[in-house]
Amino acid sequence: MLRAVRSGGSTITSTQTTIKTSDVGPIPQQLAARLVGFLEYGTALDHLDRLLAVVSPEEIAVIEEIVKQRDEFIVYTNLSRRYEDDFVRAVKGDRAKHGLGWVTALARVELGAMRAGFTDERNPFERVPPSRYELPQYAEILFDSARTHYLALGNDPVAQGFARWSGPPITPGRIARGERLPTEQQAIAYARRTVIASQFVDAVESLGRSQLTPEQYIQLQQAKQNLESLRSAIVYRVLRLGVDVISSTSSSQLGAGSRILGRVSDSFELPESGSTSSDE
Repeated sequence: MLRAVRSGGSTITSTQTTIKTSDVGPIPQQLAARLVGFLEYGTALDHLDRLLAVVSPEEIAVIEEIVKQRDEFIVYTNLSRRYEDDFVRAVKGDRAKHGLGWVTALARVELGAMRAGFTDERNPFERVPPSRYELPQYAEILFDSARTHYLALGNDPVAQGFARWSGPPITPGRIARGERLPTEQQAIAYARRTVIASQFVDAVESLGRSQLTPEQYIQLQQAKQNLESLRSAIVYRVLRLGVDVISSTSSSQLGAGSRILGRVSDSFELPESGSTSSDE
């Protein structure tokens, strides 16, 4: 069980895991890795939130210096630039960031992404909201992650194939044997990717709420429509799990959508949060 509660200006994420060993049998490796991921990020965030809730400014300064000296705590941003072109004009190269705020923000976004992909929660990122300490870092990672997931789908030939699918539905349990047709498992994985990307876009919209310009709001709505069209194509046409109620998906829509988010950070800024975390 994961709970996020506020204490003063900080958020404390509490993770409680109860397992009856007699009820646990052999589980698939993929599921085991997923459980470990939830536990690792949940536990790490729990410790980080509790630390930020009790340390003094002087202690924070010491911790920041320690984090800066350890390469394993480097957080890379601007990862979406690999999918962008001159229209987006992203900064070249990944940007290495150091600081406790970046580490905490990354753990928070990663946990939210896992909840988006493997639970049915409507607003998974709001369950683990950022504290004021790492809010600017959280916003940058969240925005970059939304662009990365969205642009990756827009530039993925498999996703393009699903978007313009006109053949018979994929037979459940079919295993590809040297053929290029996708499998049911692959189609389900891409449907999950569209859900995760959609949840990221929703989280960006929620975080920016009052600061988004009309143009940015329209861009986000178009991105959401493109992702929903792709998801519907996979669910209703590729997997034939119901009636297709959105039949306008096309490769041209998804291709145009791959540019829609742009570099939001150029024109969108959060209000000053009073954060003292490192931003190198």
